[in-house]
Amino acid sequence: MDPVSLKTTQWLTVQEIADLWSPQLSIPASTILRELRFALYKLEKDYPYNEPLKELPPEEELPSVQTLIDRDFIERFNDKQIWKLPEFWFANLPTGPSFPGRPSIMNAIVQELERRYENEEMLDTLAAESRVLEAWASENHSGQQTPKTSSIENGIRTVYRQLKRGPK
Repeated sequence: MDPVSLKTTQWLTVQEIADLWSPQLSIPASTILRELRFALYKLEKDYPYNEPLKELPPEEELPSVQTLIDRDFIERFNDKQIWKLPEFWFANLPTGPSFPGRPSIMNAIVQELERRYENEEMLDTLAAESRVLEAWASENHSGQQTPKTSSIENGIRTVYRQLKRGPK
């Protein structure tokens, strides 16, 4: 499978992702496979995603290695794992946010995220941080339209990941 051709592919199997991602992360494909299957299991069982499993589920309850996964799932999975996004699927990630369209307060939100990081106030998940930033924006920029949590997540995702990984 030619990785260059995967940039526009919407779905891949758990097995394909593990096999292709392993060399980039220098993690055995079996480890990636297991982590992806556990994450899918949590999703199916409505288990809190950020909590570790209290006990390992039986093999027959885990999703198949042929289960299809989309790019959005990998982005959310990555937010928790803090692994580098798979280069075979996510090409040319932007180095910083770009906010096309009508003017918004997204730049102020990114600055607040960076301030929170510097003050060691940044939360452990992108979703939780986005909720806090939405409340902050509503309170501090009441005269402007406040983006919803999901829009904030999309707008800060790259910066959040860079901050979460720490200095290089």
